[in-house]
Amino acid sequence: MGTLRPLILLSPILAQTMAAGGWSKQDLKRQLFEHARMPAWQFERYLRDWTMKPTWDLAEEVRLGRIPKVFCESDDPNRMVPIVWEADDFMIAVTGDLMRNSAFIFAHNGVLGYPVGKQIHLPKSWKHQLAALKDVS
Repeated sequence: MGTLRPLILLSPILAQTMAAGGWSKQDLKRQLFEHARMPAWQFERYLRDWTMKPTWDLAEEVRLGRIPKVFCESDDPNRMVPIVWEADDFMIAVTGDLMRNSAFIFAHNGVLGYPVGKQIHLPKSWKHQLAALKDVS
């Protein structure tokens, strides 16, 4: 029920290239939302197989107001539906080798909660502690 949060890892050169082309992180999320899709019948099957709800009917769920309307824009079982409830469900991070053009996508399966994050604050003496470790090795 809207808890899938795919994580897209982009190498710095890919992120820089997209930014140079005028794309923001939000633009990439919107493109993924619009184009990373699958047939409705397949999405319903995945939901049945990987959740505790034995029956999934996207049209009925939309009619009941439980899921976004984008999941039932027609009755065609082959209509393409997004893999997440909204564009902001995609998480994007820049990481890795500065000169590699790598991208990785991770997504959990089954019933899991929304990921959470917490900012990490390093101690004020962090640089001193690192230097001390270098002296030991």
